[in-house]
Amino acid sequence: MNRKLFAVLFIIFPITTIFGQTTKSTDDVRQIWFGYFNQARLSDRWGLWGDCHLRTKEDFTDNLSQLIIRRV
Repeated sequence: MNRKLFAVLFIIFPITTIFGQTTKSTDDVRQIWFGYFNQARLSDRWGLWGDCHLRTKEDFTDNLSQLIIRRV
């Protein structure tokens, strides 16, 4: 019984993988992610820290995607 089951699986498995494959579609999109980080000391115990991020999509400057500004 084991050999028959193995033979059936050996025949069926390649057929299902052949029909299960699809073509991969890809999009060519150019993006840029800028990041600026800054740290300033006010004294020995105090300081400022911040960063700014700008992300674009679709041909670099046509469409702005995200702007993040943080201060601590």
